[in-house]
Amino acid sequence: LKRLRAKSFKVVWFPFALHFAMARRVGVPSRQTLPKTDQSGVAAEEVDIAVVGAGFAGVHMLHTARKLGLVARCFEVAPDVGGTWYWNRYPGASCDTPSMEYCYSWCDDINQEWNWKRRYGSHDEIQAYIRRVAEK
Repeated sequence: LKRLRAKSFKVVWFPFALHFAMARRVGVPSRQTLPKTDQSGVAAEEVDIAVVGAGFAGVHMLHTARKLGLVARCFEVAPDVGGTWYWNRYPGASCDTPSMEYCYSWCDDINQEWNWKRRYGSHDEIQAYIRRVAEK
């Protein structure tokens, strides 16, 4: 496993807060150079933002950070993306928002090719959609 060393040590919880983190990062004096390995000898990786969770908000934040030119890594405990949609697999699970409104606005190519089977997406459709976005 790699360990991360955040450059600005700023914790950002919500995607809209990314712009505030960027504003704080500009002009922040860099910390003194840290060793490239920790006490256990595991190599550290410098990132601007570490996104915790690969649900819809986490995938959006990762996309936005990379679009801004930041070095970003996303970490998820589940073996697949989806967040709540990965874990909640009860019978009949579906979205209470129309499927077309539940899509990422910045993902036009996938949205154009995607064919929702129901007006309110089922668990399997939503999971497949976010997996396709993450693969892209």
